[in-house]
Amino acid sequence: KNLKDAYQQLLKYREALENPPLLVVCDLYRFEVHTNFTDTAKRVYSFSLADMVKEPQEPLRVLRAVMSDPEALRPATTRNELTEKAASDFAALAVALRGRGHDPLREPRPQRAPSDDLDGNGPRAGEARVHGRGCEP
Repeated sequence: KNLKDAYQQLLKYREALENPPLLVVCDLYRFEVHTNFTDTAKRVYSFSLADMVKEPQEPLRVLRAVMSDPEALRPATTRNELTEKAASDFAALAVALRGRGHDPLREPRPQRAPSDDLDGNGPRAGEARVHGRGCEP
């Protein structure tokens, strides 16, 4: 069984466990700690036994927090903040696209697939050529 399946199974028991702030799944080699704090962005801490040998600081910090200080793993970003940031980024993208002349209400033209024009010179199916330039049929 993989850790993804183990996590899905754990989600089924989450309510019976009184919705703990951290959900931990592991096998003999790998660990995943999923944050489950109310109204926060989710975060997953993943590491292996090999990671604990090579660079043990972060895996040990996470495991110590799981056992004695779960709040140390609480994500700083709330869901609302994450949503506001995404909305702001999309708005900035829309302004930039409008600044480049893109009309948000106009349907985009389908992109030409390489197979539509194998030699790079001919029109694609259903398209006519006038004096070397494409035009709509």
